[in-house]
Amino acid sequence: MKGTAIKGRVSGQFIAVLFIAITIIGVVNAVAGTKEWDGFADGFDSNWTTNNNWKGIGGAGPNDDLIFADKVCNLITGCFWTLKNTTTTNNFPINTSFKSLTLSGTRYRIRGNQIFLQNGLTFGKGQVGGNEPTPETTWNPNIILGDSQLWDGGLGDLIVNGIINLNGHVLEVAPLDKLILNGDIGGSGLIEKDKSGLLTINGNAANFGRTTVKRGVLEVNGSLGRVEIESGTLQGVGFVKDVFSRFATDSIISPGSGGNTSAILRASGEVELSRNTTLEIDLNGPGAGTDYDQLRVTGADISLAGTDLDVRLGFTPATGQQFVIVSQVAAGGVIGTFEQEGAFVEDGLLFQISYNANSVVLTCLGPAIP
Repeated sequence: MKGTAIKGRVSGQFIAVLFIAITIIGVVNAVAGTKEWDGFADGFDSNWTTNNNWKGIGGAGPNDDLIFADKVCNLITGCFWTLKNTTTTNNFPINTSFKSLTLSGTRYRIRGNQIFLQNGLTFGKGQVGGNEPTPETTWNPNIILGDSQLWDGGLGDLIVNGIINLNGHVLEVAPLDKLILNGDIGGSGLIEKDKSGLLTINGNAANFGRTTVKRGVLEVNGSLGRVEIESGTLQGVGFVKDVFSRFATDSIISPGSGGNTSAILRASGEVELSRNTTLEIDLNGPGAGTDYDQLRVTGADISLAGTDLDVRLGFTPATGQQFVIVSQVAAGGVIGTFEQEGAFVEDGLLFQISYNANSVVLTCLGPAIP
Protein backbone atom coordinates (compact mmCIF):
# COMPACT_ATOMS: atom_id res chain seq x y z
CA MET A 1 0.00 0.00 0.00
CA LYS A 2 2.83 2.39 0.86
CA GLY A 3 4.45 1.70 -2.50
CA THR A 4 1.19 2.40 -4.26
CA ALA A 5 0.71 5.66 -2.39
CA ILE A 6 4.24 6.81 -3.13
CA LYS A 7 3.82 5.92 -6.79
CA GLY A 8 0.59 7.90 -6.90
CA ARG A 9 2.23 10.92 -5.34
CA VAL A 10 5.19 10.74 -7.73
CA SER A 11 2.85 10.46 -10.70
CA GLY A 12 0.91 13.47 -9.50
CA GLN A 13 4.09 15.48 -9.03
CA PHE A 14 5.29 14.46 -12.46
CA ILE A 15 2.04 15.58 -14.05
CA ALA A 16 2.21 18.88 -12.18
CA VAL A 17 5.81 19.48 -13.25
CA LEU A 18 4.93 18.57 -16.83
CA PHE A 19 2.01 20.99 -16.81
CA ILE A 20 4.23 23.77 -15.44
CA ALA A 21 6.88 23.02 -18.09
CA ILE A 22 4.32 23.16 -20.89
CA THR A 23 2.97 26.41 -19.49
CA ILE A 24 6.44 27.93 -19.32
CA ILE A 25 7.20 26.86 -22.90
CA GLY A 26 3.94 28.40 -24.03
CA VAL A 27 4.73 31.67 -22.28
CA VAL A 28 8.23 31.75 -23.77
CA ASN A 29 6.85 31.16 -27.26
CA ALA A 30 4.25 33.85 -26.73
CA VAL A 31 6.86 36.47 -25.90
CA ALA A 32 9.73 35.17 -28.07
CA GLY A 33 9.21 37.99 -30.54
CA THR A 34 8.55 36.04 -33.77
CA LYS A 35 4.97 36.13 -35.03
CA GLU A 36 3.60 34.57 -38.21
CA TRP A 37 0.45 35.90 -39.88
CA ASP A 38 -2.31 33.33 -39.79
CA GLY A 39 -5.20 35.42 -41.13
CA PHE A 40 -7.41 32.67 -42.52
CA ALA A 41 -10.30 34.03 -44.59
CA ASP A 42 -12.95 32.71 -42.20
CA GLY A 43 -14.39 35.80 -40.60
CA PHE A 44 -11.43 37.36 -38.82
CA ASP A 45 -10.57 40.94 -39.70
CA SER A 46 -7.31 41.99 -41.38
CA ASN A 47 -5.87 43.94 -38.44
CA TRP A 48 -2.45 43.31 -36.96
CA THR A 49 -3.75 43.93 -33.43
CA THR A 50 -6.20 41.01 -33.64
CA ASN A 51 -4.57 38.12 -31.77
CA ASN A 52 -6.38 35.44 -33.78
CA ASN A 53 -4.69 36.65 -36.95
CA TRP A 54 -1.32 35.36 -35.67
CA LYS A 55 -0.16 31.82 -35.03
CA GLY A 56 0.57 30.66 -31.50
CA ILE A 57 -0.36 32.12 -28.15
CA GLY A 58 -1.11 35.81 -28.13
CA GLY A 59 -0.77 38.26 -30.97
CA ALA A 60 1.91 40.44 -32.45
CA GLY A 61 3.32 43.43 -30.64
CA PRO A 62 6.04 46.08 -30.73
CA ASN A 63 9.60 44.90 -31.41
CA ASP A 64 8.44 41.54 -32.82
CA ASP A 65 9.81 39.84 -35.92
CA LEU A 66 6.80 39.57 -38.25
CA ILE A 67 6.41 36.83 -40.87
CA PHE A 68 3.90 36.90 -43.73
CA ALA A 69 4.00 33.49 -45.44
CA ASP A 70 1.42 31.30 -47.13
CA LYS A 71 2.94 27.88 -46.62
CA VAL A 72 2.14 25.92 -43.47
CA CYS A 73 4.67 23.31 -42.34
CA ASN A 74 4.53 20.74 -39.55
CA LEU A 75 6.02 17.34 -38.71
CA ILE A 76 2.84 15.40 -39.53
CA THR A 77 1.63 16.78 -42.86
CA GLY A 78 4.78 18.45 -44.13
CA CYS A 79 4.35 21.73 -46.02
CA PHE A 80 1.24 22.76 -47.91
CA TRP A 81 -0.32 25.89 -49.36
CA THR A 82 -3.19 27.48 -47.47
CA LEU A 83 -5.68 30.24 -48.19
CA LYS A 84 -5.00 33.25 -46.02
CA ASN A 85 -6.38 36.74 -45.75
CA THR A 86 -3.68 38.40 -47.81
CA THR A 87 -4.94 41.94 -47.25
CA THR A 88 -3.49 43.00 -43.91
CA THR A 89 -3.71 46.30 -42.02
CA ASN A 90 -1.17 47.66 -39.56
CA ASN A 91 -3.49 49.35 -37.08
CA PHE A 92 -0.85 49.64 -34.36
CA PRO A 93 -0.14 53.27 -33.38
CA ILE A 94 1.92 55.24 -35.88
CA ASN A 95 5.70 54.65 -35.61
CA THR A 96 5.33 51.37 -33.71
CA SER A 97 8.71 49.64 -33.85
CA PHE A 98 9.16 46.15 -35.31
CA LYS A 99 12.41 44.22 -35.35
CA SER A 100 12.20 42.70 -38.84
CA LEU A 101 9.80 41.71 -41.62
CA THR A 102 9.69 38.50 -43.66
CA LEU A 103 7.43 38.82 -46.71
CA SER A 104 7.58 35.40 -48.35
CA GLY A 105 3.88 34.98 -49.12
CA THR A 106 2.06 35.30 -52.41
CA ARG A 107 0.27 38.52 -53.36
CA TYR A 108 0.02 40.11 -49.94
CA ARG A 109 -1.37 43.65 -49.84
CA ILE A 110 -0.13 45.34 -46.68
CA ARG A 111 -1.51 48.71 -45.66
CA GLY A 112 -1.88 50.88 -42.58
CA ASN A 113 0.25 53.06 -40.34
CA GLN A 114 3.88 54.08 -40.63
CA ILE A 115 6.35 51.74 -38.90
CA PHE A 116 9.80 52.00 -37.38
CA LEU A 117 11.91 49.11 -38.77
CA GLN A 118 14.94 48.09 -36.75
CA ASN A 119 16.65 45.17 -38.42
CA GLY A 120 15.74 44.73 -42.06
CA LEU A 121 13.41 42.92 -44.38
CA THR A 122 13.36 39.65 -46.32
CA PHE A 123 11.08 39.09 -49.29
CA GLY A 124 10.48 36.43 -51.92
CA LYS A 125 11.31 32.72 -51.73
CA GLY A 126 14.48 30.74 -52.03
CA GLN A 127 12.96 28.80 -54.93
CA VAL A 128 9.69 28.50 -56.82
CA GLY A 129 8.65 25.34 -58.59
CA GLY A 130 5.76 23.07 -59.47
CA ASN A 131 2.42 24.80 -58.99
CA GLU A 132 3.72 27.34 -56.51
CA PRO A 133 3.01 30.90 -57.65
CA THR A 134 5.79 33.45 -57.81
CA PRO A 135 5.38 35.73 -54.79
CA GLU A 136 4.59 39.41 -55.18
CA THR A 137 3.89 41.64 -52.21
CA THR A 138 2.67 45.23 -52.18
CA TRP A 139 3.71 47.24 -49.13
CA ASN A 140 1.95 50.58 -48.56
CA PRO A 141 2.91 51.89 -45.07
CA ASN A 142 5.71 54.42 -44.67
CA ILE A 143 8.94 53.06 -43.17
CA ILE A 144 11.49 54.80 -40.93
CA LEU A 145 14.79 52.95 -40.56
CA GLY A 146 15.94 52.42 -37.00
CA ASP A 147 19.41 51.23 -37.99
CA SER A 148 21.49 50.29 -41.02
CA GLN A 149 19.97 47.15 -42.50
CA LEU A 150 19.58 44.71 -45.39
CA TRP A 151 16.49 44.23 -47.52
CA ASP A 152 17.21 40.80 -48.96
CA GLY A 153 15.16 39.33 -51.79
CA GLY A 154 14.70 35.81 -53.13
CA LEU A 155 12.54 34.87 -56.10
CA GLY A 156 9.58 37.20 -56.25
CA ASP A 157 8.82 40.92 -56.33
CA LEU A 158 8.25 43.53 -53.66
CA ILE A 159 6.47 46.79 -54.49
CA VAL A 160 6.86 49.53 -51.87
CA ASN A 161 4.43 52.43 -52.24
CA GLY A 162 5.18 54.09 -48.91
CA ILE A 163 7.76 56.76 -48.12
CA ILE A 164 11.14 55.51 -46.90
CA ASN A 165 13.05 57.61 -44.36
CA LEU A 166 16.66 56.43 -44.22
CA ASN A 167 17.07 58.35 -40.97
CA GLY A 168 20.84 58.65 -41.39
CA HIS A 169 21.43 54.93 -41.99
CA VAL A 170 22.69 52.65 -44.78
CA LEU A 171 20.04 50.64 -46.62
CA GLU A 172 21.48 47.68 -48.52
CA VAL A 173 19.02 46.26 -51.03
CA ALA A 174 19.67 42.88 -52.63
CA PRO A 175 16.78 41.76 -54.86
CA LEU A 176 17.10 38.55 -56.81
CA ASP A 177 14.05 39.52 -58.89
CA LYS A 178 12.50 42.99 -58.49
CA LEU A 179 12.29 45.61 -55.75
CA ILE A 180 10.17 48.56 -56.91
CA LEU A 181 10.17 51.73 -54.79
CA ASN A 182 7.28 53.98 -55.84
CA GLY A 183 7.36 56.27 -52.81
CA ASP A 184 9.77 59.09 -52.05
CA ILE A 185 13.04 58.42 -50.22
CA GLY A 186 14.31 60.95 -47.69
CA GLY A 187 16.48 61.41 -44.64
CA SER A 188 20.26 61.53 -44.85
CA GLY A 189 21.74 58.13 -45.57
CA LEU A 190 23.05 55.78 -48.25
CA ILE A 191 21.65 53.05 -50.48
CA GLU A 192 23.77 50.13 -51.67
CA LYS A 193 22.45 47.90 -54.47
CA ASP A 194 23.68 44.31 -54.56
CA LYS A 195 22.62 40.97 -56.13
CA SER A 196 21.66 40.41 -59.76
CA GLY A 197 18.08 41.67 -59.62
CA LEU A 198 16.38 44.96 -60.46
CA LEU A 199 15.93 47.94 -58.14
CA THR A 200 13.50 50.50 -59.60
CA ILE A 201 13.15 53.98 -58.12
CA ASN A 202 10.02 55.77 -59.32
CA GLY A 203 9.68 58.38 -56.58
CA ASN A 204 11.62 61.48 -55.59
CA ALA A 205 14.91 60.41 -54.03
CA ALA A 206 17.17 63.26 -55.09
CA ASN A 207 18.21 64.65 -51.71
CA PHE A 208 19.12 61.84 -49.31
CA GLY A 209 22.72 60.99 -50.26
CA ARG A 210 24.59 58.49 -52.42
CA THR A 211 23.47 55.29 -54.15
CA THR A 212 26.13 52.69 -54.96
CA VAL A 213 25.50 49.96 -57.53
CA LYS A 214 27.60 46.88 -56.78
CA ARG A 215 25.69 44.36 -58.91
CA GLY A 216 22.51 44.06 -60.92
CA VAL A 217 20.35 46.83 -62.38
CA LEU A 218 19.34 50.21 -60.96
CA GLU A 219 16.46 51.76 -62.89
CA VAL A 220 15.65 55.41 -62.21
CA ASN A 221 12.33 56.68 -63.52
CA GLY A 222 11.89 59.28 -60.81
CA SER A 223 14.79 61.29 -59.41
CA LEU A 224 17.92 60.23 -57.58
CA GLY A 225 21.02 61.93 -56.19
CA ARG A 226 24.61 60.87 -56.70
CA VAL A 227 25.07 57.42 -58.27
CA GLU A 228 28.33 55.50 -58.11
CA ILE A 229 28.57 52.36 -60.23
CA GLU A 230 31.09 49.70 -59.23
CA SER A 231 29.55 46.97 -61.36
CA GLY A 232 26.11 46.64 -62.90
CA THR A 233 23.72 48.77 -64.93
CA LEU A 234 22.13 52.20 -64.57
CA GLN A 235 19.05 52.60 -66.75
CA GLY A 236 15.75 54.48 -66.83
CA VAL A 237 13.98 57.60 -68.05
CA GLY A 238 14.39 59.75 -64.96
CA PHE A 239 16.84 62.21 -63.43
CA VAL A 240 20.04 61.59 -61.49
CA LYS A 241 22.30 64.23 -60.02
CA ASP A 242 25.82 62.88 -60.58
CA VAL A 243 27.02 59.65 -62.19
CA PHE A 244 30.46 58.22 -61.44
CA SER A 245 31.95 54.97 -62.72
CA ARG A 246 35.62 55.84 -62.26
CA PHE A 247 36.24 52.73 -60.12
CA ALA A 248 33.96 50.44 -62.12
CA THR A 249 35.08 46.97 -63.15
CA ASP A 250 32.20 46.35 -65.54
CA SER A 251 29.34 48.85 -65.75
CA ILE A 252 26.64 49.89 -68.23
CA ILE A 253 24.70 53.12 -68.75
CA SER A 254 21.53 52.42 -70.74
CA PRO A 255 18.79 55.04 -71.23
CA GLY A 256 15.35 53.44 -71.16
CA SER A 257 13.88 50.52 -69.29
CA GLY A 258 15.81 47.65 -70.79
CA GLY A 259 15.42 45.92 -74.11
CA ASN A 260 15.07 47.81 -77.37
CA THR A 261 13.45 50.92 -75.89
CA SER A 262 14.30 54.54 -76.66
CA ALA A 263 14.50 57.19 -73.97
CA ILE A 264 16.45 60.09 -72.48
CA LEU A 265 18.32 59.58 -69.22
CA ARG A 266 19.11 62.92 -67.59
CA ALA A 267 21.86 63.99 -65.20
CA SER A 268 21.83 67.41 -63.56
CA GLY A 269 25.43 67.32 -62.31
CA GLU A 270 28.77 65.82 -63.22
CA VAL A 271 29.09 62.58 -65.20
CA GLU A 272 32.32 60.57 -65.30
CA LEU A 273 32.36 57.35 -67.35
CA SER A 274 35.45 55.18 -67.13
CA ARG A 275 37.13 52.88 -69.64
CA ASN A 276 35.33 49.93 -68.04
CA THR A 277 31.92 51.50 -68.69
CA THR A 278 29.66 50.93 -71.71
CA LEU A 279 27.10 53.45 -72.95
CA GLU A 280 24.31 51.53 -74.69
CA ILE A 281 22.41 53.44 -77.39
CA ASP A 282 19.38 52.09 -79.28
CA LEU A 283 18.76 53.69 -82.69
CA ASN A 284 15.18 53.05 -83.84
CA GLY A 285 14.37 56.28 -85.68
CA PRO A 286 15.11 60.02 -86.01
CA GLY A 287 13.71 61.45 -82.74
CA ALA A 288 15.79 61.76 -79.55
CA GLY A 289 13.99 60.08 -76.67
CA THR A 290 11.16 58.75 -78.80
CA ASP A 291 13.15 56.88 -81.44
CA TYR A 292 16.71 56.79 -80.16
CA ASP A 293 18.50 56.94 -76.82
CA GLN A 294 20.23 59.98 -75.44
CA LEU A 295 22.26 60.79 -72.34
CA ARG A 296 21.48 64.42 -71.49
CA VAL A 297 23.62 66.32 -68.99
CA THR A 298 22.22 69.64 -67.80
CA GLY A 299 24.78 70.79 -65.24
CA ALA A 300 28.53 70.17 -65.16
CA ASP A 301 30.93 68.34 -67.48
CA ILE A 302 30.58 64.87 -68.92
CA SER A 303 33.90 63.03 -68.99
CA LEU A 304 34.65 60.08 -71.27
CA ALA A 305 37.81 58.07 -70.58
CA GLY A 306 37.85 55.65 -73.49
CA THR A 307 34.30 54.61 -72.61
CA ASP A 308 32.87 51.83 -74.77
CA LEU A 309 29.97 52.75 -77.09
CA ASP A 310 27.48 50.00 -77.94
CA VAL A 311 25.07 51.05 -80.71
CA ARG A 312 22.12 48.77 -81.46
CA LEU A 313 20.27 49.39 -84.71
CA GLY A 314 16.53 48.88 -84.93
CA PHE A 315 16.11 50.46 -88.37
CA THR A 316 18.17 51.50 -91.39
CA PRO A 317 19.12 55.19 -91.21
CA ALA A 318 19.61 57.28 -94.33
CA THR A 319 23.05 58.33 -95.41
CA GLY A 320 23.90 61.60 -93.66
CA GLN A 321 21.33 61.12 -90.88
CA GLN A 322 22.58 62.34 -87.50
CA PHE A 323 21.88 61.34 -83.90
CA VAL A 324 22.84 63.43 -80.86
CA ILE A 325 23.57 60.60 -78.43
CA VAL A 326 25.17 62.79 -75.74
CA SER A 327 23.81 66.26 -75.13
CA GLN A 328 25.40 68.72 -72.70
CA VAL A 329 23.06 71.61 -71.91
CA ALA A 330 23.99 74.84 -70.09
CA ALA A 331 27.29 74.89 -68.15
CA GLY A 332 30.06 72.39 -68.77
CA GLY A 333 31.05 70.44 -71.85
CA VAL A 334 32.17 67.09 -73.24
CA ILE A 335 35.64 65.99 -72.16
CA GLY A 336 37.44 62.97 -73.63
CA THR A 337 36.34 60.40 -76.19
CA PHE A 338 34.79 56.98 -76.60
CA GLU A 339 36.94 53.93 -77.24
CA GLN A 340 35.58 53.80 -80.83
CA GLU A 341 37.39 56.99 -81.76
CA GLY A 342 36.57 58.34 -85.22
CA ALA A 343 34.32 55.78 -86.92
CA PHE A 344 32.91 52.28 -86.54
CA VAL A 345 30.77 49.79 -88.46
CA GLU A 346 27.41 48.54 -87.17
CA ASP A 347 25.22 46.11 -89.13
CA GLY A 348 27.08 46.89 -92.34
CA LEU A 349 26.74 50.68 -91.95
CA LEU A 350 29.60 53.09 -91.32
CA PHE A 351 29.10 55.65 -88.53
CA GLN A 352 31.25 58.64 -87.71
CA ILE A 353 31.60 59.99 -84.16
CA SER A 354 31.87 63.78 -83.86
CA TYR A 355 32.69 65.63 -80.64
CA ASN A 356 31.40 69.16 -80.32
CA ALA A 357 31.68 71.50 -77.36
CA ASN A 358 28.37 70.34 -75.92
CA SER A 359 27.45 67.11 -77.69
CA VAL A 360 28.49 63.82 -79.22
CA VAL A 361 26.92 63.17 -82.63
CA LEU A 362 26.67 59.98 -84.68
CA THR A 363 26.45 60.41 -88.45
CA CYS A 364 25.53 57.54 -90.75
CA LEU A 365 27.95 57.54 -93.70
CA GLY A 366 26.14 54.78 -95.58
CA PRO A 367 27.14 51.18 -96.31
CA ALA A 368 30.62 50.23 -95.20
CA ILE A 369 33.05 49.39 -97.99
CA PRO A 370 34.41 45.83 -97.55
